[in-house]
Amino acid sequence: MKNSKSIQGITLIALVITIIILIILAGITINLLIGEEGIINKAKYASFATEMQKIKENVVLKNNKNAINIANGTYTTLFDNLLDSNINLPYTFKQEILYVRDGSKIDKIPSDYSTTEFDTILNNNQLNNENAIYIIDKETADGKENTYIYDMKTNVVFKIQPTIIGKNVYHSYETVMFLKQTNNDEIILPPPEQPEPVDGEYYYYPNMQGFSIQDTKVIYYSPDFSTQLEVTVKDYINGGQQAKIEKNGSLYTFHSYNKDTSKNRVWANVKTTGNELECWWVWIPRYAYKINGPVIDIIFINLENVPMNPKYIEQIPNEHTVENTKGLE
Repeated sequence: MKNSKSIQGITLIALVITIIILIILAGITINLLIGEEGIINKAKYASFATEMQKIKENVVLKNNKNAINIANGTYTTLFDNLLDSNINLPYTFKQEILYVRDGSKIDKIPSDYSTTEFDTILNNNQLNNENAIYIIDKETADGKENTYIYDMKTNVVFKIQPTIIGKNVYHSYETVMFLKQTNNDEIILPPPEQPEPVDGEYYYYPNMQGFSIQDTKVIYYSPDFSTQLEVTVKDYINGGQQAKIEKNGSLYTFHSYNKDTSKNRVWANVKTTGNELECWWVWIPRYAYKINGPVIDIIFINLENVPMNPKYIEQIPNEHTVENTKGLE
């Protein structure tokens, strides 16, 4: 006959072990759902990214239309209303704008900035100023009024009311990308240098500061554009940010600004991945342009608005208009 006390003892131990296992599984499940990198937060990141990138695309389209109107002699402003203190502005919103304007430095976070500095910027906010902060109109904001703003200085769209994801508060997609990087992933580069010309054009290299070494690739193209070559940012930097790379006997180019419209035109692309999202960025160097009928003549310029191509003798022709481009779009 079996000892009933022994059976009860074994049952109690099994019960305790079962409870411990259930607690561990529950903890894992909860973390997968609501943890900082859990399913719920990943869904929030994806939703916020989709929302903000859509508004940014709308702003870019309106900016292009506005530039064409100005070139045709029609004076227009990008948006009609400047941001002012009449709208209730959260302090986190003010701090994030200051953070992004300060270059999203890796040794700081938005909460390090004083909102007093933002009030000074707001008091000096002026139309047609390259540092102006506009309220995005209802049409461009997909039917939403007083919801998004566009900062011309940083070329970033911000949402006035905060989006809370996990323990963090965000107002722009760019800040999400910056703050999600770890210290080991951060890239600190000197200002871009002028490379050798490609297809006769001079331009700046993309400045990859703030992009993750692990999750970012620079895309090169084969001469016939049929093949892409992905290069990690680490290799891209260590290789001296080359405009051309040879692999297996084939020469891959960083981009092609080919003037022959019968051939492909390819802008240099940067690809980032994170939170199960894949984003493609287009590197747009600063440039000045002139519209000649159906043809747009473009001259790439540096941060001081000096032409990169030495044939222009360090001066933009008077008939060219400087476009306010900042870099990756």
